[in-house]
Amino acid sequence: MAYDPEERISRKDSARLARRSEDTIRRLERKHGLVTERDPDSLQVTYRVQDLIDRGILQLEDVATAGSAAESAELAGARETNAHLRAEIAERDGRLSYAEDLIKELKEQLSVKDKQLTQQSTQINKLTDALGGLSAQHWRAGA
Repeated sequence: MAYDPEERISRKDSARLARRSEDTIRRLERKHGLVTERDPDSLQVTYRVQDLIDRGILQLEDVATAGSAAESAELAGARETNAHLRAEIAERDGRLSYAEDLIKELKEQLSVKDKQLTQQSTQINKLTDALGGLSAQHWRAGA
């Protein structure tokens, strides 16, 4: 897409498009002697887009991705947000997968413990029956 080299872009949008901080843009402003103007409505510092491209602060392809430099900055911000959200989703998917694996493992352990308790209960019943028989024999022998 074409861009308007005379378009003015805010420091914030410049930073977003340049993938740098606003402080870095300020330092580059001083270093390269960039001409600034204040937007009368927002009172934000603005730069001429072509000045930023000429000094290598912005890349032409970054500015030309949308209809204007401001729209390109908005698009870049949306892409950053999208990437951040995708990373969060991946992290949460990983945590969910870990939790599901843990639940599966705990259910397996619970099943094993349940079988062990059933076996122990059977053994206790057998021992109780055997003791009952010994007690009856002892009672008869003593009487």
